[in-house]
Amino acid sequence: MFEKIVLIVSYQQDVHAQHVLQKLEDCGVRGVLLNVGEYPHSFESSLLLNPQYGLDARFFTGATALPVNNIIGVWWRRPLGAYRAETTTMMEKYITSEAEAYIRSLPYMLGGARWVSNPEATRIASRKPYQLLVAQRIGLRIPNTFVGNSKSTAIAFLEQMKDKNIVAKSVCSGFVRLNQAANDVEDLNRVIYTKRISRTSIMDHLDWVPNCPFILQEEIEKDFDVRVTVVGNKVFAVAVMAEADDGRMRGVDWRHHEYRRKYSHHILPNEVTELCRKVTIELGLSFGCIDLGYSVKEGYTFFEINPQGQWLPSETVVGHPISDALVELLLS
Repeated sequence: MFEKIVLIVSYQQDVHAQHVLQKLEDCGVRGVLLNVGEYPHSFESSLLLNPQYGLDARFFTGATALPVNNIIGVWWRRPLGAYRAETTTMMEKYITSEAEAYIRSLPYMLGGARWVSNPEATRIASRKPYQLLVAQRIGLRIPNTFVGNSKSTAIAFLEQMKDKNIVAKSVCSGFVRLNQAANDVEDLNRVIYTKRISRTSIMDHLDWVPNCPFILQEEIEKDFDVRVTVVGNKVFAVAVMAEADDGRMRGVDWRHHEYRRKYSHHILPNEVTELCRKVTIELGLSFGCIDLGYSVKEGYTFFEINPQGQWLPSETVVGHPISDALVELLLS
């Protein structure tokens, strides 16, 4: 009997991964959690290339060998795994580099499987400047944006924006590791949320600008945020209201851990739904979580897309069958 296997590339504590593992079990499909962030210590794998017999790829989790030909889907969920101590010795860094090169070869070793999404496409699509270029090209409204480390261009951008509020965000990663330990007991590591920033603060720190590229954008006035989850051709949208303890909406990034979030069902216009599909496809993805802002005055504005974003509240709170759609895609 042919046993269908779906690999979920993540780590044990990932609630999204555990949720989909249960869905796969309910469908009679074997789901296997693969923590490639701990490779080569977490599992064994090999690739045999023979001119006569072709390719033979193998995985071993513990003493169990996975029949690779039975792997029909791979969810590239959290490839870095949980946060862990950084490599310190030169030999450890070499091993990590070699392991990453091997893991990046998996899509070619498992070419017959459905990937959600392809790792290389995911890596490239995570770059926010590229996302904005693609979104603007296909017709989505985007904020006026500065990206880079040029003082003169940053000043010109501020002058262009005149009396508009300005927000700052990272170019790619929102996580800053300042503590090398696996557990940040000293509370040194930081998450960079989109944050309103004053012109005075920017001008006072202009000498810092060349040190690291960053993003400045006009702050978009919005009535609420919209989280759009695209799974293949299916599109699910929820409205998100981020509230402080006093019950009033404040801040610009609804993902901030200090806010209480209220989720509700939201129906996108057909043309916006199609644009969300299109930007996901144009970025080479089969899955993505898109952040939009909505106002009655301006309509919808595209902020960014996360190729491995969070969607569980859209299912557990609002009722969108996202995990069913994800399993269906993986089994297709």
